[in-house]
Amino acid sequence: MSETSTETEIPGIEFFRRPEDQTALPPAVRRRRRWWQMRPTLLLAGLGAIIFSGIWLTKQGLHGYAQSKSIEAVRQLDGNIAFDYQLQRNREAPGPQWLRAVIGAEYFANVEVVELHGTAVTDEDLGQLDGFPYAKFLHIEGTQVTNKGLRNLSFMPHLVWVFAKDSNVTAEGVADLKASVPQAQIRFR
Repeated sequence: MSETSTETEIPGIEFFRRPEDQTALPPAVRRRRRWWQMRPTLLLAGLGAIIFSGIWLTKQGLHGYAQSKSIEAVRQLDGNIAFDYQLQRNREAPGPQWLRAVIGAEYFANVEVVELHGTAVTDEDLGQLDGFPYAKFLHIEGTQVTNKGLRNLSFMPHLVWVFAKDSNVTAEGVADLKASVPQAQIRFR
């Protein structure tokens, strides 16, 4: 070891060298990557994929939970619902069958039809349908729903048809609903 050397050589400390310096070391002393050691870009990409998947699953879970609460409210009123896959021929329910049996189809499909005709639904009850943002058809014929109840439907932006014959809905309530959901066709007379 010379006095002019800027680098001190200490035996047994070879593993502290930088990776580019390790090529000069014999193979037995070279540092090897372990299975848990990754490049930072690969680690960040994997972490990003996990975070994105977690956000997506949380969003789906919250939508499914809200939809299941609204389905329960409709069933308590003796109403019916239909999922999107039930409206198409020869289409099976989405998601694995074993998981649908455990948590329900509402976590994999969207409710598109809500039938409450002839039930005791009120204006406040329509506020419980907020778990159906993708509903396209709403049947409230023969109910006590008024214009106030129609204002509660602004959270259903995909409504195509609202059937409200023999209810307490007037042209003023229909105009209010058309303002928030312009594509909806409303039959109330």
